[in-house]
Amino acid sequence: AGQIRVGCVGLAGLLALTALVWPARAETRVGRTPLPFRLYGAYVLVVFAGAPLSVQPLLTAYRGVELATAVLVLLAARQSLGVEAIPRIGTTLYWFLVALVGSVWAGVLAFPSLAVQPLLNEAAPVPWNVQGVYPSIASNGVGTLGVTLTIWSLARVRPGGGGRPLRPAVAYALAAVGVVTLLASQYRTGYGALAIGVAVLLALRNRRMLLAAILLG
Repeated sequence: AGQIRVGCVGLAGLLALTALVWPARAETRVGRTPLPFRLYGAYVLVVFAGAPLSVQPLLTAYRGVELATAVLVLLAARQSLGVEAIPRIGTTLYWFLVALVGSVWAGVLAFPSLAVQPLLNEAAPVPWNVQGVYPSIASNGVGTLGVTLTIWSLARVRPGGGGRPLRPAVAYALAAVGVVTLLASQYRTGYGALAIGVAVLLALRNRRMLLAAILLG
């Protein structure tokens, strides 16, 4: 699995570099690199700078390679497609997230003894949690996927920045799947993350009364 992952990252990097050196079409040319890309680039440099101080320097440096590859892929997509790249990138990442959450529940159905694990804390109200099997995803990772799917699905009902909207019925159904996934993982930090994420989303949409009611709850 590790070799496949390294191979995929290497292939993505080669495709990105090819797109970056390929002459851009006139209709897709864009201006200077936007601030978010520069911030992510700076973050990649921080990862490499901190690698020698890490408990596992080689693994941390490799994560820096993965992050650098991701930034290169996004830059290459933007150069190849212009502003149209932004919603396409978002759509690709969103449905990949949906597929990952789907793989977790497929594992629950196909391999329940591996996907549903007992908790060591006997005082927990629900003495088990869910984790991914194929691919292997720890329960905290499953909770993170659930939080992200919930907030992103709600945001795509009425997206900004040129994103493609989802039909409300589909978006709310996937948001509900995200909440159930979070609860099944028992990722306690995710509960706070979900509350903050939904609060930010409501604040951006000026839903002050609903925001106040949720925060009070």
